[in-house]
Amino acid sequence: MRTTKSRLAPPAAVIGGFFLAGCFACGQDGSSADSELDGVREGLSDAAAGLGAAAEAMRAAVEDMAEGPRVSRPLNFREFDAFFRDDIGDFTLVSREGSTQGMAGFDVSSLKLRYERADGATMNVELLDIGALPVAAFTGVVSWADYSVDEESDRGWRRTTDYDGHPTLEEFRLRSPRDDIGTAELSSIIAERFVLRVEGRNVTWDDLLFFRQEIPTGDIEARQDDEGEEFDYR
Repeated sequence: MRTTKSRLAPPAAVIGGFFLAGCFACGQDGSSADSELDGVREGLSDAAAGLGAAAEAMRAAVEDMAEGPRVSRPLNFREFDAFFRDDIGDFTLVSREGSTQGMAGFDVSSLKLRYERADGATMNVELLDIGALPVAAFTGVVSWADYSVDEESDRGWRRTTDYDGHPTLEEFRLRSPRDDIGTAELSSIIAERFVLRVEGRNVTWDDLLFFRQEIPTGDIEARQDDEGEEFDYR
């Protein structure tokens, strides 16, 4: 793993915390302000110490990407077909859309698939090869790549985690607190190059996990250093 200092700006929540701490101190006398600031520093220190392995893995991945693009050109989207079957469990492939596009000298490949089940449940899958993008553009595509979150309510959860060894954002929203069906999503950064997003609608969390496990992420990861073929924009 390469070691370099990330060029990313700190998350807005952290910046906001420092800003609010400064404004609060302005309205206090010296000793009171110092005490409040000490409390803020202590809280931030505790929060930093509490970051789990998932946040550490995500930060390391982003820092690696800060050195520059992994490859000059992405794989052609047609090469992604080998990673997906026409039937996964009870879900059947009903549509496919792919593209390899370039702009300002940077290329991206994308394959989008839609699967349906007889009861109306759907799985939408997207695989991106953004290994030719600079880190600034990468974080524009994967907005959660430089922060950690852990939220939960009686309607579901949203958190950054480590899924199958890959930095991942998982999210589940129930239709109602008395139901186990809703909208589920797993988005993973694979090999600091690929982004695999699986979103299920009218599904259980177990439905999503089973579907996701049937996608051979090891085969995707094995392509991490492969250059794509040059193509003509005209």
